[in-house]
Amino acid sequence: CPDEAVFAWCTSLKSVTIPANVKMNGQYSDEGSGYQLFFRCGLTSAVVECAYVGPFVFESCYSLNTVTFTDRN
Repeated sequence: CPDEAVFAWCTSLKSVTIPANVKMNGQYSDEGSGYQLFFRCGLTSAVVECAYVGPFVFESCYSLNTVTFTDRN
């Protein structure tokens, strides 16, 4: 389970895939929330394979152009 702001400010991170086995709890804080997981990072693309991502996962990722969600739920 991803914690809060784990990859925040990682400006060299350009793409990411969040795999299907990742579980986020939907809370705004605490372990497993995913809150601001990629805050202000350098992402330009992301693939989300998991069923749910936490609140504000990609907040302030101003270079993010493409997010692909593969789970139909």
